[in-house]
Amino acid sequence: MRPIWSGSLSFGLINIPVNVYSATQDHTIDLDLLHKKDMGRIGYQKICKTDGEPVSPDEIVKGYQIAKDEYVIFSEKEMAATQLERSRTIDILRFVDVAQVDTIYFERPYYLEPQKGGEKSYALLRKVLDNSDRAALAQFVMRARAHLAIIKPMEDVMVLNTMRYAEDIRSTKTLNLPSSKTLSAKEVALAEAIIDQQTEDFDPEEYRDTHNDAMRRLIDEKARTHKPIAVSAAEAPRPSKDADIMALLKASLENYGRKKSSRPRRRVSVK
Repeated sequence: MRPIWSGSLSFGLINIPVNVYSATQDHTIDLDLLHKKDMGRIGYQKICKTDGEPVSPDEIVKGYQIAKDEYVIFSEKEMAATQLERSRTIDILRFVDVAQVDTIYFERPYYLEPQKGGEKSYALLRKVLDNSDRAALAQFVMRARAHLAIIKPMEDVMVLNTMRYAEDIRSTKTLNLPSSKTLSAKEVALAEAIIDQQTEDFDPEEYRDTHNDAMRRLIDEKARTHKPIAVSAAEAPRPSKDADIMALLKASLENYGRKKSSRPRRRVSVK
């Protein structure tokens, strides 16, 4: 792997030289768009919506609309002036309890690797974060954008997750959300029992991208037979009715209990 960013992780007066690597890779199967008649690949042109004509790159400018048919136009030099200078430091702002950071703020994970000479200070920060169950809240500039980030250990590596700013999170006020006041104590107890019964340790190796697996099987079959594939329409599940919730909770508890009869389960008394 090649690092996508190199610099220092600033921890108090300690500067830890680090390399930053992307922690994820995309396994999505991409399908090309083709012309059905001759199997030519489909390309795209930038079209002017006023005259319907293709526009070359040197004729395109960037602008921000301030009123109908009125724009503020920026030259390339002006755009360059708005770009942040590339930072050489990941500045730790403070430390926070891991549980306080909601996952909605997480954006993309990266691995931090110490450069030569920074191994001991890297190991020290990793150790104290792990012992205290805390994370480092940091800020740095990458690709001309200021990033907020959270840093926490994962086994032997420290993982930096870039974060969304609060202004990037949409408000929930416009959503039609139910109140919890309509729930009975019995319903809550049964639902908690189901969750307790189905709670297990997380093992990421147990899970696969089943859509990608299915696509690979279809690709292999189509390449071998060159025949259309029979597809059956999936039936949408019916929403559960409020009046049936208690019965469905009891049935769920019993059904899962039969499947996992060898495991101890929490007993709930519902009269």
